[in-house]
Amino acid sequence: MRKSLLDTLSSSIRAKMSLFISLLIFVVMGSLFIFTDLTGVPFTDIESDYEEYFDGAVANLNQIADTRKDNINKKILSLTSNIETFVDSSLTKSYVSDDVALAGNKEFIQYLEDYRRTYNIFDNIQMADIESGKIIAATRTIDIGRDVSYEYYVTGAIKTPCYHICFAFDRADGDTDLYISHVINVDSKPRYVIIMNVSAADIFAAINSNSQRGDNTETVLADNDGRLLVELKHPLPDGSKAVPLQYRVDAPIMAHALKANEGTIVGNDYRGAKVLAAYRYIPIDADAGWALVVKRDYSDVLAPYYHKLRYVIVLILCYIVAALIVTNIIIRWLTGPILILKKAACEIGKGRLDTVVEVKTKDELGQLARTFNNMVKDLRELEETRRINEKRLEYMVQINQLSDKPLSEIMDFVLEKSIELANSSIGFIAFGNEDETEFTKSAFSKNVMNECVVRKDVLRFSVEHFGLWGEALRQRGPVIVNSYETTTLNKKGYPQGHVPLKNMLFVPTFDGDRIVLVTAVGNKDGQYTQTDVNQLTILMDGLWQNIERKRLTDELRRLNDELMEKVIEETQKRQRGEQLLTQQSKMAAMGEMISLIAHQWKQPLNVIAVTAQDLNDAYSYGELNAEYLTNTQETIVKHVEFMVNTVDDFRKFLRPSKEKVQFDVKKAIEELVGLFSAYFVKDNCVINITSDEGGFSYNATGYPNEFKQVILNIINNARDAILSRREGKLSADRDNIDIHISHADGGNMIITISDTGGGIPEDIIGRVFDAHFTTKASNIGTGIGLYMSKTIIETNMGWSLTVRNIEGGAEFKIEI
Repeated sequence: MRKSLLDTLSSSIRAKMSLFISLLIFVVMGSLFIFTDLTGVPFTDIESDYEEYFDGAVANLNQIADTRKDNINKKILSLTSNIETFVDSSLTKSYVSDDVALAGNKEFIQYLEDYRRTYNIFDNIQMADIESGKIIAATRTIDIGRDVSYEYYVTGAIKTPCYHICFAFDRADGDTDLYISHVINVDSKPRYVIIMNVSAADIFAAINSNSQRGDNTETVLADNDGRLLVELKHPLPDGSKAVPLQYRVDAPIMAHALKANEGTIVGNDYRGAKVLAAYRYIPIDADAGWALVVKRDYSDVLAPYYHKLRYVIVLILCYIVAALIVTNIIIRWLTGPILILKKAACEIGKGRLDTVVEVKTKDELGQLARTFNNMVKDLRELEETRRINEKRLEYMVQINQLSDKPLSEIMDFVLEKSIELANSSIGFIAFGNEDETEFTKSAFSKNVMNECVVRKDVLRFSVEHFGLWGEALRQRGPVIVNSYETTTLNKKGYPQGHVPLKNMLFVPTFDGDRIVLVTAVGNKDGQYTQTDVNQLTILMDGLWQNIERKRLTDELRRLNDELMEKVIEETQKRQRGEQLLTQQSKMAAMGEMISLIAHQWKQPLNVIAVTAQDLNDAYSYGELNAEYLTNTQETIVKHVEFMVNTVDDFRKFLRPSKEKVQFDVKKAIEELVGLFSAYFVKDNCVINITSDEGGFSYNATGYPNEFKQVILNIINNARDAILSRREGKLSADRDNIDIHISHADGGNMIITISDTGGGIPEDIIGRVFDAHFTTKASNIGTGIGLYMSKTIIETNMGWSLTVRNIEGGAEFKIEI
């Protein structure tokens, strides 16, 4: 019975696998029962461990945040106590009395230095005079005389009844410092501001003074506006470094702290990384406070938990590995023949087709092994064909990648790969002319160039002089010569010093019916076959297609260059046209200015003329005396100054703005209307300027003089439309041009300019901003005013200019 069982196992793979599966099930089940008995059900306490570690991390982070908040409060208390001590000091009060001049007072400066050294807290102490806004005494002499009236620590102190705290840049060294300032009253009135500053680095050191070794938390401190007050540990997402007082922290965690909230949250920090953070709010004074965020990367928070989890997993894996090792020993005995068969199959799969399966059993595996051995012979031939095809495809891909290389480099590459593909050692490629009467050898293999000592300067051959390699042309197809010495084809031999030839293969390449290339390879170790012909034919066809594509690409590039030159030429023409339009606009504006200046000068010139006439009469009647001459002189000088100021005002208006600046839109419009009001009043037109109430700011960034030019263009067009509606007659009723400035809900500023000129015809309203389009006579309008206005507003300033008809007239709208 024992022998019968062994025979069954030896002759049947099914029996072997049944035994193996039975043993494997036994091992797995036994392992599972043992593991459960020793450790319980796996992972039942994972959730509780997770909560335990997380709660511990939250408590630790809250403790650190509270500690650092206390450190900041203690530091602030220390600093404010010192400045209040200084202000309340009787010696300080004696110095700041009305009887003592502090500016340049060396004794007072020494008093400041002694105070700084005594307490050894502040880096610098300064005294600013509120009236002048300048530093009159300081422990650093370079600060004396500096204007600090605009500094926040001065303006904030003046508004605060007690001390004022803020971060600011130290103008002397460029570092970020913490400034504590306090107003000093003289006779119950604010007279001086004492300013004490300490380096922000010292504040940050105070924050972390109780940090333990290995603390991997990061502290972020920001003011009420979210501005960063300390340096960050990590770079920003774009790789740059955040600069204190310039970078605004907009992470959601900081937003919680800025709302004067305190707590703990899981979220994303300024890097976008997930963190566990404790946030606190630190009130500094009645109106301001700081937001403190202490955070730790979420991956670091749960690191102990994951370490424990990995430890448990490793133990489980070790047990499984041990079980697998024992199982593998059994499997190797059971599946020895299978492994031999598998190894042979892998070797065959790797292309080693000389592999023989050494399984001599009588079971199914033995039969499979014999089948494998029979298949290998057929696979060898198929694999060889596949290998050559794969090589050829790879070479064709490489040829396409060389499309931007010189043709000679491409030809050398293709020839070497052709020789390699045909297992040859020498070869050449020849190009044919249009009528196939002459061929030029364009590429030689390296072996030919190294071993052949005959002349290589003769590269062009006529068809009538062709020898053996001309058979490809004569037969209009590939030619195989496997024995050069015994061939009966037309051969002329080769000169002394030529590389010896034993066999050759010539393959023509066609473009339609014309032979464009002849490729020759030779001296193959074996015989040339149809496979070699097929491979070279496909490869050289790909070469010719690449050459043609390269020629077309070069032609397309040439055409593209010519097109680009034409585009540049047309662009330059257009730019010259725009420059001409601009010049015409300037000349038109200049003409209007001269007319306006003449109008403004008319009255003072009349006064001067009358005064001169009166001077002559006074002389004739004996009324001329010193007082009369003085009054006459003052009258003439006053009117001459008015004329000079008129010219200056118009010259400033015509001067172009060099760069964008912030200016008051409403003020600019009022200045323009004041300059040209007389020009409109004479035509019985009134310009009304109105604006929304509510204390809105009318500041905008742009080119103020160009903006005035736009407003002038629009109101001039409105005046012309009104005069056109009147048909040239002066109306007894005044017409209005209304300019209204308002603010939209989105914060945009809107300027509307409306008139009573009757509106713009609907069929042309869409063209009023086109260059050279005008409805006026050619001696009145140029058609460039509104075109330039739209260009200035939309292209140069980035605003918008539109027009629409309203009841009785037109309305232009500028949206800023």
